[in-house]
Formats: sequence, C-alpha cells, structure tokens
Amino acid sequence: MLAVTSPQVSWGLLPDNYFYNCLDWINGIEENPQDLVVFFNSDQQFILGKYFEKLLHFIFKYFEGFSLIITNLQVEKNNRTIGEIDFVFTNLMDRKTTHLEVAVKYYMGYKSSAKHSMWIGPNGMDNLAGKIRKFTTQLSMSAFAEDLNDLEPALFKREVLLKGYFFKHIRSEQLPHFCNSEALTGKWLYVSELDKIIRPYKMYTIVPKRLWLGFYFDEDLEIFSGIEIFEAVYAELNSVGKGILLAELDEGKSQIKTKYMIVPDRWPKITDHRKND
Repeated sequence: MLAVTSPQVSWGLLPDNYFYNCLDWINGIEENPQDLVVFFNSDQQFILGKYFEKLLHFIFKYFEGFSLIITNLQVEKNNRTIGEIDFVFTNLMDRKTTHLEVAVKYYMGYKSSAKHSMWIGPNGMDNLAGKIRKFTTQLSMSAFAEDLNDLEPALFKREVLLKGYFFKHIRSEQLPHFCNSEALTGKWLYVSELDKIIRPYKMYTIVPKRLWLGFYFDEDLEIFSGIEIFEAVYAELNSVGKGILLAELDEGKSQIKTKYMIVPDRWPKITDHRKND
C-alpha cells in the first residue's frame, strides 16, 4: 500500500515483485493442494490478519527458494515479553536474511485528508499512522531476539509488507502521503449516503470478511437487487457495528466488479461490537 516509507523510519518495503519467482509453484498448488489444505486445517479460527500471515507462512515454509528461520517469535527484554516477530527468513538466491513484519489493512480517508492519522480502519479504532509506528516498534525487536545473534549484520535487513485497500470517500479523490500509486482503491460512504451509489437494475452482495483479500466470488453468497440491498446493508451494520464491504456484481452476476466500504453514520466514533480484525 505504500510506495516509500516516512522519513522518520529506518526500515524498507518489500518490493512489489518479491514473490514473482514463486508464481509457477503457487499455480501448481491448484493441481495438488493437499499440503495447503492440511496446513490450514490445523487452525480453525478465522481472523483476517492471521489468515494473511498464514498464507505467507506457507510460502516461506514450503517454497524451496526460502529458508524460514523463525515465525511468531515472542521477544523478551528484562524478563518481560515486549512483542512478537512475524517472520525472519533467508532468500536462498541472494543469501540475504530479512526480518519481515506484515499486515493487511483497509483504511478510509476521513475528511479528505492525506495525513496518515486520518486514514482510519472500519472499526474506527486504528489508523495508518498508528500502524507505521507499530511496524517501527516491531522491527526493533529483532535486536533483542537471542535467536538472531549469530546473523551477519551486513546481510540482514528489516522490511514491511503492507497489503490491503485505500477507500476514498465518494466525494473525494484524496489519497494518503507516501502511498503506492498502484495500490488498490475503492470508495467508502456513510450508510445514509447509500442511495448515492445504488442502482435498481444492478445486483449486489455483502462480502464476508473471509473473502476481503481478493475479487473471488463465492457461489454461496447471497445476491440482492438494488431494491433489496438497502434492508440487507442496514441489517448487517446493526449486527457487526462497524464497516462492511459491499460489492457490485457484473452483468453475469458471477464476478465482483466494484467494492464499497459502508460505515455507520457515527463512524469513526464506534464504541461497541469491537471484534478482532
């Protein structure tokens, strides 16, 4: 989601093309998915951020181009746990070792501002500025991890992988500072503005959290007409109490065409229904 890091931070960004050499191997998994199925069946809980981490864990563990050193390592300082390291791995092509912190996030631009603090998550509780600060804290932890003491400093680097979506308000084109010009973008709106985007002849679906990572259309998803979707959106918002993802479908009703984040009218001042992201 970012193109360059803030001048205040000392870490880098994992290149966009970093996993390109894995593509043939990933495509082959579709023909023989057994390892992937077993890997995910070992953990039945579903939290989107943890699911994203686990996808990367699978790549680092099974793709022959990587050697996974540690993952989800609890770090202690002065006999106190100070946090957790996501991944440390070696790329066997260049022999460089990376401490990588990862996240998948969905941020909405509040009040048409480019300030990172004004790009806020669907739950109204987190923002891009806080995430960047957290990355800086997490990446400093490798200095305290005894498991990494023997690594060669010249071949060790600290980087971030931040994936997700920037949602601009329906009346704004503003994006945050330092954002990637090719980052995925959509539109967000308050539920009271729903009539601004809904067309009676279009078809829509509410995308469950498990499918937020892509444009995959699950045939089990309930499809609503432009007339029916209003009641469905209000019911879903009343249930979860925070932003929901609405998708407009193509004419064949088999593919997601456009994504919208719909939030309660009191967003970002949301205090109830605090579920994990």
